[in-house]
Amino acid sequence: MHNRALCDALRDLGREVGMLVKRELESGADLPFEVLEAGGGERGGPVLYRYRPLTAAFVAERWAIARELDPYRRAVRLLGAHAAGPYLRHRGLPGSDPDVALRDLMERLFDEATSFDLPDERFRRLHAEIDATLADAAVEATVVAPLHGVRIASARVDLGDGLFLVRRSAAGSPPAAIEGAVRAPERTAAVDDGDADEPESDPLDVFCLLEREVRPGARLPVDAARTRFRRALTALR
Repeated sequence: MHNRALCDALRDLGREVGMLVKRELESGADLPFEVLEAGGGERGGPVLYRYRPLTAAFVAERWAIARELDPYRRAVRLLGAHAAGPYLRHRGLPGSDPDVALRDLMERLFDEATSFDLPDERFRRLHAEIDATLADAAVEATVVAPLHGVRIASARVDLGDGLFLVRRSAAGSPPAAIEGAVRAPERTAAVDDGDADEPESDPLDVFCLLEREVRPGARLPVDAARTRFRRALTALR
């Protein structure tokens, strides 16, 4: 896994979930089984039965306990919606909740298991699958530039198609180049966004921001941002 911290967190969570299952069984819980029938057929051969342990369901029923494990908190933070979403889509599951993704991973890790030490080979297959999923997933890219001479009444103004005017507080941490931007001229333009009750922002605190989804290996949308920023500035004059 390219993200070593996430790999370690998932491995630690797998170990702890296995230990949790062991403790539950030692405390008297029963691991459910499904009886599968095979054989027989038209010629009347012997009927064979196979007991399939429902370990994944056992883990799912105790997921509330698993959430209290120390590695869970680290794994859910490192996985996040940015990785959980692509994984869940790959699995045909809705949403981007890292809790749902982790539960699915742990259920698959111990599916039909009767030994609850970390199954290393299965873990390697699962984290290779996550790697492949994330390698194909789009990530959100943001291009931001200072917009001198503009005041906005609210923290964020949506101009459509991923373009926003934002105050510094709503833009996150601007790059160092923006922090060192020169002071704007005295003349300013006001943008009416329908929220006149909010105090006006300082003209030096307004930024133009473009958000786009970018596929791995693709160029950042800098050229598109320049074009959109110029058009926005022209419209505001």
